[in-house]
Amino acid sequence: MTKEKNETVFTQSRLMTFMQCERLEWFKYQCGGFGIKVVRPESYYVEGEFGHYALEHYYKSNLMLRENLIKRMDKQIKALGEVDPQFMQDLEQDMAAMVGCCYGYKSVYAGDKEKYDFLYIEEPFEIEVGDVTVRGRVDLVLREKKTGLIGFWENKFLTAFSADNYAVLPLAPQQLVYTLAVKEIAKKELKGKLPDFYQWNIIKKSALRRKGMKPAKGEAYAKPEDLLQFQNRVQAQYVEEPDKMLLRTPAKTIESAAVASAVDNIKQHLANWANLPEGVPLARYSTCEGKYGKPCPFINACTAIALRGGEGWTDPTCTGMYVKKTVQHEELVVTKD
Repeated sequence: MTKEKNETVFTQSRLMTFMQCERLEWFKYQCGGFGIKVVRPESYYVEGEFGHYALEHYYKSNLMLRENLIKRMDKQIKALGEVDPQFMQDLEQDMAAMVGCCYGYKSVYAGDKEKYDFLYIEEPFEIEVGDVTVRGRVDLVLREKKTGLIGFWENKFLTAFSADNYAVLPLAPQQLVYTLAVKEIAKKELKGKLPDFYQWNIIKKSALRRKGMKPAKGEAYAKPEDLLQFQNRVQAQYVEEPDKMLLRTPAKTIESAAVASAVDNIKQHLANWANLPEGVPLARYSTCEGKYGKPCPFINACTAIALRGGEGWTDPTCTGMYVKKTVQHEELVVTKD
């Protein structure tokens, strides 16, 4: 028995997750109804959401107000509920660094609107690929004022980056999904053609740490650096070392043959998804390490499946680790903020 494909919706995140590991896609988007998520997400997810929020509002309004960034930071931290003190301390530091990062970005790229027309910002899309609807949001669709070429950026907040990362851009499935999405979003400007180029807009996350978090020698108590002072120190790093902290990859020309080949490849992956048998899929254990050297957030549920069967996440050893999602694709939910 195979899955019903009626009204099946994918996002590029879901597609990439399935290509990474069938069981990971099942955990995140299917089991328990709409999928499950970890109760305490890794900080890089929270940081990435914050960074996209800041850049969206900056390019829409040409403003970036520290007061609003701090309100957003506090809101995201509060939404996590009760967490252990060490995690909270680390998260407050990481989020304060993101405030400084975004302000540094604004300073370095203050002349962007003189170079580009920003046509669409965090624009939602819906396209059909095979028998599946793919939905999502494109970070930035823009026109170069000097050349008139139209392309798109994907904003990336990364801990490290090298030239080898963007060597794979012509084959990256998410870029090719976005190419088709931009063709639809900007159909008035593109007149049915594919966009001309795409780039990664890379913001390297600062490795600076808040001073005074441990008692100095001979002192009984720690004297943490003021958060505003820490934010300013991070901001200065971006302004003083932009070549190390900020990078826009060379524009990649979009080739129609590469797009067509990628679409065929994606269709095959979606066909594989549709033909999986019911139940818990096999795991790709080569991906268990996860991001940044940390284990996959569902490693405990996978371990429970290996030892005792079932769905893993409901195992007694996983109590308090996971919660059911209320919507399948949380990234598509738009809130007024």
